[in-house]
Amino acid sequence: MIACPVDVILVEDMQTRHPVIFPDQNPCIRCEDTPCITACPTDALSLDNLQG
Repeated sequence: MIACPVDVILVEDMQTRHPVIFPDQNPCIRCEDTPCITACPTDALSLDNLQG
């Protein structure tokens, strides 16, 4: 969440601290240097997961 410079990645539940993204409310703008992808410990945000 800290790695997202435009605050797209949020924490919905502070107990579990799982990051969430609500693309219909605040879509990702795909920052040029992709700090979220670099910081993601699970590779969930990998560029390989992008769909056309």
